[in-house]
Amino acid sequence: MILTLDFVLHGQAGTASVTHRLNDQPAAVGFDLLGIDFGDLDFSGFPVVEATTSYEGQGYRALMGWLQVVRYTSPNDGEMFIVDTGPQFRGIAGMDFPFLSWGMRPTLFDAPAIVESSVDWWADSFLVATPDALMTPIIEPLCAFRWGYAVDDDGVVTSRPPRARPTAEAWAEVRDGVQKLHPGWTLR
Repeated sequence: MILTLDFVLHGQAGTASVTHRLNDQPAAVGFDLLGIDFGDLDFSGFPVVEATTSYEGQGYRALMGWLQVVRYTSPNDGEMFIVDTGPQFRGIAGMDFPFLSWGMRPTLFDAPAIVESSVDWWADSFLVATPDALMTPIIEPLCAFRWGYAVDDDGVVTSRPPRARPTAEAWAEVRDGVQKLHPGWTLR
């Protein structure tokens, strides 16, 4: 399945192409590189999502980021609201980096897996940009999609494929929560 999202940045057109599949080979998507002992855990049915960006602009015009908000409920954690960033950016004094990825025509990749029962996991993923490329900490959304999965009481996983969201509506739902977690940024 490929979901295509159109956007305009600096007066030039672009698209984000989102693919979804089920994780039937954790090593193929790099789980073996994470330094986590997954033992004999079965990741069948968990989603793998990749969103690539195509854009006519060059150089600084093509600087964008993927910002992903994860909301989930589980018996152990209750209700959670997380701005999903790479672990290497968490806990660094003075670091306020709200992006899952950032760069020229960035790619979003995620392959989540929480192996406990009774989990409801959603991600709202936004392609975002700063109006002056990288000079000020301002974030404006370009397009959005939602995806996720659920694990029932018996441990059966149901993947939720990506679907387009109205960008302004999706952004309004998460903006205050993201702003609270990343106060150094202005979210428009």
